[in-house]
Amino acid sequence: MDNNELLKFADDTKLYGVVTNRDEALSIQKDLNVLTQFTYAINGQVLQQVEAQSDIMIRNDLKASD
Repeated sequence: MDNNELLKFADDTKLYGVVTNRDEALSIQKDLNVLTQFTYAINGQVLQQVEAQSDIMIRNDLKASD
């Protein structure tokens, strides 16, 4: 991964990073492309891919952000 981080818990994998310009956006896209080229399994059971996942994060100023 470039400057981005992976967070894993059980069968969830989240890729995240700060995006303030086009190069950082392209970096996340590059890492997403790499991640989707693989089939993932736990104990031999292939994990189902989902179309979308949404998280809500609360910033220090208590405003919700997607």
